[in-house]
Amino acid sequence: MPKTPPQLFHAIAASFVLINLLGCAAIFSGKEQKVQVSSMPAQATIFVENERLGTTPATLVLERSSDHRIDLELPGYRPASVVLTNEFNPVTLGNIAGCIFGLGIPGLIGFAVDFATGAAYKLSPEQVIGQLEREGAALEDIDPDSVHVFVTLDPDPRWELVGYLQPEAHSQRLVIELAR
Repeated sequence: MPKTPPQLFHAIAASFVLINLLGCAAIFSGKEQKVQVSSMPAQATIFVENERLGTTPATLVLERSSDHRIDLELPGYRPASVVLTNEFNPVTLGNIAGCIFGLGIPGLIGFAVDFATGAAYKLSPEQVIGQLEREGAALEDIDPDSVHVFVTLDPDPRWELVGYLQPEAHSQRLVIELAR
């Protein structure tokens, strides 16, 4: 029986190891995931599972293996919440290559490692943008059959100007003068 040159043996061994490593989500994705959290307005306090983790904007590092509830709080604004859910990470499917080319055992080990570490999952959404509403100014509380006027000293630049409040002559009342 002819001897196999050492270079060929090393090439085959390296290919075998490489194919099995390609499927391991624990290597490529890791057990934690970065999630960007921001809010409008900024500087909202970030809570994850009721633990204060900083203020917006921030990048959080969270375990992939479970869902996470993120709460954003800012004085004068209603709190906002979002739940990050863990979904299957397609990188884990690379373990199939380990099952096929590694005669089963290495790919199965890769699947086991990925699920045990949480790397078999990814968090969704990957980015959180909380739109905080001012307290007492929610549109869902307004009677649709009434006319309401809201006054603000800090208007959003995207709003359309519809009029000005002007004092009524010989009265203590204000009237709306429509913009032209």
